[in-house]
Amino acid sequence: MSTEPVPSDASTSSGERPGTTFARRTALTGVVATGCVGLLSQRAVAAPAPPAGPAPTATLRVQPARLSMTIDATTDTPQRGVPVPLTISTTSARSTDVIVSSRTANTHIGPSRDESGRATSITVRIEPNAEATVWVTPRDAGKPGEPGDLLTVSDGHSSVEVEVWIEPTGGRWEPLARPGNSAKSDLQIVAVHAALMRGPNGPEVVMYSPPRERDTSGKLEVRKDVNPEVREKWIWDVKDFQHTETRTLNLNTVTTADVNSGLGHNIFCGAAAHLPDGRLLAAGGHIHADDKSTASGKSLYLYDPHSPEKWKEIPNSGKVLINPRWYPTVTPLPDGLMLIAGGYWDGLWNKKYFGRFLNSYIIYDPKTVTGKTTTGLVNSKKLTSKSPLAAYPGIFVVPGKNPNDTVIAVVETNRAWLHTYLPGEKLTPVGDGSPRMMTTKGTRSYPWYGSMVLLPLHPGDPVSKILAVGGAKETKTDHTDRDKNGTDPTTATADLLRLDPTKPPSSPEAAKWTQLNALRARFLCDATLMADGTVLISGGASQGWSDHNHTPVNEAVIFDPTTEKFHVAATAATPRRYHSVALLLPDGSVLKAGSTGGFGGPNADAGKKNLWFLTRTDAERYLPSYLWRGPRPVIETVNATATASVGPTLQHGKPFTVNAKGRSLNDRCKLALIRLGATTHGNNMEQRYVWLAVSERVPAGDRWSITATPPASKAAAPPGDYMLVVVDSVGVPSAAQLVRVANTGP
Repeated sequence: MSTEPVPSDASTSSGERPGTTFARRTALTGVVATGCVGLLSQRAVAAPAPPAGPAPTATLRVQPARLSMTIDATTDTPQRGVPVPLTISTTSARSTDVIVSSRTANTHIGPSRDESGRATSITVRIEPNAEATVWVTPRDAGKPGEPGDLLTVSDGHSSVEVEVWIEPTGGRWEPLARPGNSAKSDLQIVAVHAALMRGPNGPEVVMYSPPRERDTSGKLEVRKDVNPEVREKWIWDVKDFQHTETRTLNLNTVTTADVNSGLGHNIFCGAAAHLPDGRLLAAGGHIHADDKSTASGKSLYLYDPHSPEKWKEIPNSGKVLINPRWYPTVTPLPDGLMLIAGGYWDGLWNKKYFGRFLNSYIIYDPKTVTGKTTTGLVNSKKLTSKSPLAAYPGIFVVPGKNPNDTVIAVVETNRAWLHTYLPGEKLTPVGDGSPRMMTTKGTRSYPWYGSMVLLPLHPGDPVSKILAVGGAKETKTDHTDRDKNGTDPTTATADLLRLDPTKPPSSPEAAKWTQLNALRARFLCDATLMADGTVLISGGASQGWSDHNHTPVNEAVIFDPTTEKFHVAATAATPRRYHSVALLLPDGSVLKAGSTGGFGGPNADAGKKNLWFLTRTDAERYLPSYLWRGPRPVIETVNATATASVGPTLQHGKPFTVNAKGRSLNDRCKLALIRLGATTHGNNMEQRYVWLAVSERVPAGDRWSITATPPASKAAAPPGDYMLVVVDSVGVPSAAQLVRVANTGP
C-alpha cells in the first residue's frame, strides 16, 4: 500500500476550500533538528569512525533537512516503504568521504533505489562540484509524535542531522494503558455508553452500563453455571431496574472511578447528549417484561462532573417523558433546546416488537425543565409493516438556505425524512413528508445497525453531507425478519446523502443519495470523526443481528470526505461488536471500548449453558496516521472571552484569534471545531466537525496568530462544548483546546 512520495511543492492552492485531503511531502525544508536523540528508540546504532584528514573549510550541505516517509501498516507485519532520496554536497575542492548513519535502525540506507547495499550506515564519496545521493528506506514508524529516525551526515569535521518522519499509512491500534505502563488498563465497566466531558481534573469520559449481578451482601455474583473461562467476567442483572453502573475515565492518569451515586433507574439503552452548559442529558432507558414500575424507561438524568452527586434525576421527568423510551435519540438544537425522539414503548419479548416504536418527539427546555410530546416524527402514512420506524434514528441538524434557517434530517433504515425547524416550535415536514430513499433496499438501523455521521461543514458551502455505513439485508425489503440462526448477511456498501438548501425543497437535487463501496461488510460498527476531518469506521460483525451476531470484523477503514473514498486502515487486536463504543479524544486518538460479543448463530461465542454475554472491560486506542506525519502544532492561547470554570467562549459570527506554535505551520493552516461526543449502539448523537473561516494568518518565527470566525448559523454549530484544533497544511492536527460556543443572540 506504500505510495510514491510527491514533490515537496505539491501543495493545495491558496484558493482551495479547507478539506481533509492534504498534500503529502517527500521533503520539507526547515530548521535542522538537534537534541532529539533522547526521544528515539533504544535500538540506536553506533556511527562508524569519521575519516581522518585535515579539517576543511568547506560547508556540508544536505537536502532536504527533513524527510517525510510512509510505510504500509494495514497488516500485522508492517511493510517497508518506498525509498526516498537524500542529496549531499560540499563546497570542498577535494574528494570527501561522508558517513550517513541511522540512530534508530528504523531506516536503512543504500547507494541506489534498489535493495542492494542496504545498511544502517554507509560511506559515500563526494567529488568536487558534484552531488551524491543516498536512498533511505523506512522500516518502522517508531513512536507517535516523534521522528521515526534521526540521520547523521558527517564528513569527519562537521555534521548535519536530518529528521525522518515515518507515517504508518493505516495508523495503529494499541491497548489503553496508564502512562509509563504497558499493561492493559481495566476500565472495570463495559462501556455501553460513553461521553467526553469537561472533568474537574481535565477531560474525562463518563461510561455507563447495566448493573452486575450481586449477592445479598452487595458482592459481585460469581456464576457457577456458565463457561469457566468467563464465569468471573461481567454478568449483567437484566432484572435490576433501579441501578446503573457508571465510571469515569481520567484521560490524564488513565484511571477510572466509580460514580454510581444519584442514579435510581437503569438508564442503559437510553440516549444522551450535551446541554449548552456542558452537562450531559440522559433520557429514557431499560424496560423489561418483569418490570411493573411505571417509571421504567421514562427517566431524565443530568450528569455534572463538577457536582458532588454527579448524577441527578430531573424532577417530574415522568411528566416530560410520558411514554417509556427505550433506544431513543437526543439531539441538541440551535436554540439550546433538546430534541428527544423515537424509541420503543415495549420490548423484545413482545411479538409485535417492530410495531411499537414511538413516532413522536419532545422539544425539551433545560431551563424551564419542560417539554411537550408531539406526534409525527415521520409521516406514518409512508411507513409499512415490513419497514416501520426504526430505533436509535440518526438525527442531524444542518444549516438551511439562510443563516437563521435549520434543516433536520431523520435518517433510519434506508431513508431520510426532512424537516425545517424554527426556534421553540415543532418540526415541519418538507413537502408532503415523503422520505428520500437510499440506493439499497436493506436497513442500516437496529437491530442490524450501522453508523451514521454528519461530515465536516465548510464555510461558504451550503451543502451538508451525511454518511451511512454498515447494515444488512442489502437486497431485502423486510426490515423485521430476524433470522433465528443469525445468518443475516451484512453490507459492504455505504450511502452518502447530499443536502443542498439552495435547491427547491421538493427537487431531487435538494436531497440526493449516492452509493459508495465501503470495502468491508459489517454492522454494529462506529463511524467516528477524527481530528483531521476524516472518518474512522471501526468494529462490528459480519453476520447476525444485535446480540445474535458472530464473525467479528476487526479491520478498520477510513473515509475521506473530500475524495469520498474509503481506504483500509490498521486491524484492531480485539473484537468490538454489540454494545461497543468509539469516541474521539482531545489528543487526536480514538477510544474504542465495550462489547458484549454475541450469543447467536452457528459460530456463536455462547454455546455454553446460560451465558448471556461475553463482555469486555478493557479498551484500545486507535492512533491515526497523522500522529506520525510530522511535528504537531501547539495551541498556546485562544483570545476570546473566558471564565475560570469554562475557559475560552466563542460567539457565532464573531472573530477570535488563536496563537499557535509549530514549525510545520504556514499560510495554509486551518482551524476547526469538533463537538464533544456522546455515543452508544453506533449512534454518536451529536458529533460534528466545523471548518472555520480563517481571515488572517500572521507569522512571527515559528509562531502564528490565526484569526477565524465561527459560523453565523447556530445550526452549523449548536451551542455547547467543542474541541478546537489547528490543522497544518499536510493534515497534522494539534491536540485540542476545549472551548464553548455560547448560546447568545437570536
